[in-house]
Amino acid sequence: MDIIHLVEGNSYQLNETELPLFKKYLSQNTQIPARIINNNLVFDDYTIGSITVAKTSIIIDPRITGLTTNDYFEMQLYAEGIVSDSITALLKQTTNYGLQENLVSLFIDCLQKLVKKGLDGSFYQKIEYSNTIHGRIVVDKIDPVHLAQDQLPIEYTLHTLETADNKLIKLALNKCRSLIDSNDLHQQFAQVAAYFENIQVTPQEENTIQQRIKLEHTSHMNTEYDLAIELSLKILKDIKLNMQGSHVLGTSFLVNSNDIFEKYCRAVLHNGLTANVIKWETPHATAKFIIDNVPYIKSYVPDILINYNQAHNTTYALLDAKNKDISDHHKIGHLADLYQVVYYCQSLHTNMGGLVYPTKKEIKPTKILLNNFADINFYAFFVNFALPLKQRNSQLCQEVSEKFLLI
Repeated sequence: MDIIHLVEGNSYQLNETELPLFKKYLSQNTQIPARIINNNLVFDDYTIGSITVAKTSIIIDPRITGLTTNDYFEMQLYAEGIVSDSITALLKQTTNYGLQENLVSLFIDCLQKLVKKGLDGSFYQKIEYSNTIHGRIVVDKIDPVHLAQDQLPIEYTLHTLETADNKLIKLALNKCRSLIDSNDLHQQFAQVAAYFENIQVTPQEENTIQQRIKLEHTSHMNTEYDLAIELSLKILKDIKLNMQGSHVLGTSFLVNSNDIFEKYCRAVLHNGLTANVIKWETPHATAKFIIDNVPYIKSYVPDILINYNQAHNTTYALLDAKNKDISDHHKIGHLADLYQVVYYCQSLHTNMGGLVYPTKKEIKPTKILLNNFADINFYAFFVNFALPLKQRNSQLCQEVSEKFLLI
């Protein structure tokens, strides 16, 4: 396997062997944020993760100094409500792989904890005609034909592991089977897969199974099921895998780093502040013009609104998440970013605004003094990814509370 590491924002020149293989894979997975231009594999802006086709694996690392794909994977899981503070120790970082390897590793680790507690099953009623009484006689199903054979309809209870949840996990396991590369993970996979060996399921059942899970809301004796199901859904949805028989043609797990950081920051503040934290579902119009009788509307939507009042279209405070490398401190407070937040503050009648940046070291919140806008309390906040998740989240919430006088 040829493993190529790129920094987010760069492209990769495909050779004559790779070009047709990547073209075929992308044509079969049109939703992947990549395209081929002049034999170069070009990724959409802010794309990180991994894509593997045939014997070429391309890992796209974050552009932020010090941050890894594992940091963004953790952010993504937290923003989606999948990972909690208590299980972040399960997250692994490898040198050769990105998001996909981390997701598969976390899934297998989760299943090891699940199978140790035992799989949950369900009970169902079965009716069969028999000449031995081993259950309840179903009187209304008695018929002359079976009576002549000395058989009565008997209903009895059976236990099965063929539940929707176990079938979903089995589908995700089947998908992971072709993605595991390390010997250690192969051994762990074999151990957990043995518990699901007798559960029968086909890929065609996936949509039906997911619908059943949504409708049934099954409660489990084994508390590990909730995470296992969430990770199964993520594997089935986010990992794009193409197979030909038992041969992997291509696989990818690519995400938008800007989108992940924004959602993570909003989730942290939503979970950690007593104030109401939201983002508008749809952008708000701010300007309109007409050319050749065609109207054009310009809209805006701040990333994070704190205590927004819909009736008056005002907010107490607002923040914009900026997934930018500020290891050079001159890059804090890019002029366009300052203008953007000032405009938001003016439009929503607040004097509390700021920017949130990712970093790998301790930087205290910094007040930015704005000429001609001295009335705006403008701060730059920094999320320190050198800290564990729980401590990092708590620190951001505390700093925002103190500077925006939410305490």
